[in-house]
Amino acid sequence: MKKKIILLSGCFPGSSIDFKEDVEMFKLVHVTSTEHSGLRTKHLASKHKYSRGLRTKLLAFKHKYSRGLRTKLLASKHKYSRGLRTKLLASKHKYNRGLRTKLLASKHKYSRGLRTKLLESKHKYSRGLRTKLLASKHKYSRGLKTKSLAFKHKYSRGLRTKLLASKHKYSRGLRTKLLASKHKYSRGLRTKLLASKDKYSRGLRTKHIALKHKYSRGLRTKHLALKHKYSRGLRTKLLASKHKYSRGLTTKLLASKHKYSRGLKTKSLAFKHKYSRGLRTKLLASKHKYSRGLKTKSLAFKHKYSRGLRTKL
Repeated sequence: MKKKIILLSGCFPGSSIDFKEDVEMFKLVHVTSTEHSGLRTKHLASKHKYSRGLRTKLLAFKHKYSRGLRTKLLASKHKYSRGLRTKLLASKHKYNRGLRTKLLASKHKYSRGLRTKLLESKHKYSRGLRTKLLASKHKYSRGLKTKSLAFKHKYSRGLRTKLLASKHKYSRGLRTKLLASKHKYSRGLRTKLLASKDKYSRGLRTKHIALKHKYSRGLRTKHLALKHKYSRGLRTKLLASKHKYSRGLTTKLLASKHKYSRGLKTKSLAFKHKYSRGLRTKLLASKHKYSRGLKTKSLAFKHKYSRGLRTKL
């Protein structure tokens, strides 16, 4: 007995013969649930697949979740992507990552980043939606912080907008109010679309002199003209009509009939130019002020640029 006591006191320094309190520190609690790296979650149901970063309680079964989900899953047969902070109340939904939403209706499709309340059924939403959908048969993309008052709209992700008219197509990143109809906007547009005679600052924090509008970046804008087509990622102001712009453009388009590719941080002063993505350029044709990101001066027009160019033309 003395040898046993010596061994135990040696294993647990400072312990007496009654060492139950010290032993409790070394108790192992075995959990039968499967855990991935980074998961802070309680697994309440069975047959779940979780990715890392999930801080969620899983109440239903047969769910597939991706990493970053902070959500409570109340219904079954859902598919969720990472970053979801949402409560899923209906069944048969498809959600993408980043959803912070309450889904009240059924048969919805949502993409990541949705912070929205879905009040009606048969809607299609994309990621990043922060919106309340009041009408039916709408298609929204991610990033929408909008109230949809009309129906038959198509919106892309990133839209923080109020859609007052019908038959609009918007892309993500838009914080805008669309007052006219038949507009097409692409995602990531931080632009103000007015008429001509505008002054622009970097990131499109500007006031548009034409038609007496005030706009802030991230597409908090009112669109007064119609029949415009904008591409995603555009940080631009479109002064003329019938333009086609690609995403990532931080540019001012003063003339018409321009084609720009994504990633362009450029200002196009002349017309009939073709630019590829990644251009950081400044165009010195007439009487313009350009925003940041442009590390080039373009003196002539009718130039062709390829992506990733940091050049002076």
